[in-house]
Amino acid sequence: MRTLVGILLLATLSEAKAQAPGDTTRARDTLPDLEVRVTRTAEERARLPMAVGILGAPAVRRAQLTVGLDESLSRLPGVVVLNRYNYSLDQRVSLRGAGSRANFGLRGVKVLLDGVPQTLPDGQSQLSNLELGIIDRVEVLTGSAGALYGNASGGVLAFTTERPDAPFGARLRVTGGSFGTLKWSSVASAAQGRTSALAAISRFTTDGFRQHGRAEALQASGKLDLALSGHASLGLSVAVADAPHAQNPGALNQAEYLARRDSAVGTNMLRGADKDVSQQQAALRYRWLDGAGAELEATLFGLRRDLANPLATPPPAPAPLSAGTYNTIDRLAGGARLAGTLPLRRGDRPVRATLGVDLQKMRDNRRNERSEAGAPTGVVLADQRETVSEVGPFAQIQWTPTGRVLLLGAARWDRLAFRVSDRFLSDGVDNSGERIMEAASASAGVSVLLAPGAVIFANTATSFESPTTTELVNQANGTAGFNSSLGPQRSHSVELGTRGESGGGWHYSLSVFRTGIRDAIIQTREQDGRAFFQNAGRVRNRGVEAGLGARPAAFRPEYR
Repeated sequence: MRTLVGILLLATLSEAKAQAPGDTTRARDTLPDLEVRVTRTAEERARLPMAVGILGAPAVRRAQLTVGLDESLSRLPGVVVLNRYNYSLDQRVSLRGAGSRANFGLRGVKVLLDGVPQTLPDGQSQLSNLELGIIDRVEVLTGSAGALYGNASGGVLAFTTERPDAPFGARLRVTGGSFGTLKWSSVASAAQGRTSALAAISRFTTDGFRQHGRAEALQASGKLDLALSGHASLGLSVAVADAPHAQNPGALNQAEYLARRDSAVGTNMLRGADKDVSQQQAALRYRWLDGAGAELEATLFGLRRDLANPLATPPPAPAPLSAGTYNTIDRLAGGARLAGTLPLRRGDRPVRATLGVDLQKMRDNRRNERSEAGAPTGVVLADQRETVSEVGPFAQIQWTPTGRVLLLGAARWDRLAFRVSDRFLSDGVDNSGERIMEAASASAGVSVLLAPGAVIFANTATSFESPTTTELVNQANGTAGFNSSLGPQRSHSVELGTRGESGGGWHYSLSVFRTGIRDAIIQTREQDGRAFFQNAGRVRNRGVEAGLGARPAAFRPEYR
């Protein structure tokens, strides 16, 4: 197998940033990471009773192709990213084991982009609108976060795009490598008074190192931020993605791999296994704070996604070897997030309360046809409308009983409603139905400051993960509709850890954790390319996470 050329040209053909004399970009990058927002409110990271990893812009972009999470996230303790180099299936992301069972895409992990969920209410996460070339910061919560984020929150990935602070800036970046790999990206930004704007566009193409591995994607995004006053701000963001090709070479068995490691599965080629996706997302964000600890955040967002997916899954027999399944999904999704924080006092000790609610809904028009060499034939196999709605109110309390001790607790209740309307009734069966899934989640943690720059912490948390619509639609008898026996899996985790900094710029972290999962959702069998799932048994994830690094004064920090 040829090795992908690691020396990406990374020659930035043009990178011109017009900076005002008062530009503070470099100064800001050298400041300690004092505050994180992955916990839904601004928190001092040094005192948090949980493990949180942070990556800065250089760690995400520098000397990277910026097309995969494995390029940067794998350096953080507790994070595993497996790159299958199959752009039809995406990468597999696991935070302490959460998400490791995903057959495709991201599962079990909540993903946010500038505070906007990239995770649908059924637990699927989509990264179509994530352009790593403009990411300024990544915050990773590796433990369970069901009490704050609800369904499928075994961990959290929160991405933040760069915010312009110079009057004008522009850059063009081109990277390339073997197997026809090429990515170019262009970014323009401006800031004037209370207003800042950013626009970016990129295109990625590759032929893949295996047969039938071609992929291409075009991404465009923009955002506008306006300071309404000294206390309030408004932000608008828009993202568009078009990926007309993501060929699926399939998985080889041992004999096929030994014969030719860069080959594709024959049926995948005959049946034209591929994926064509277009997605558009828009969001409006409002934030208000009074400078004394009170804060209000509100976000409205909407998404449209169109998928055309020729699959290697064969239709019901008899059928020629080139016959497969042509799957299309027309998706609309949207929702709102609202959270407010109010500082209180208990005697002379500060208490802070946060209340909020998440509302989200999606609608899929799913249609399966018989295909011939990857082209639809018009012979309908399934036609149904699926909807999922989520309501999730939550509350969080932070109390500092002494100057060294911090207590943090949260609770949440979620209600998920799955509905399917069968529109293919010519088979004589109406597979319409409804599933309601409800769950309560809670967490509690304590941190103790031993010395300046050194803290120990402990926490416990519960969470749940519902089956996705893709897992629900395959019933044990092979018909359409929702699997009535498949329910959510539930988990309980315990963590003990420490972190701190020492002289000379050294920093360290150490966490020991245990997560128990019951009613785990697992794949039990596969028939004619269709996977069937059920709740079965218990799972225990136990581990140790350790990190050690240094930030010499002569260098800017890249991650912590």
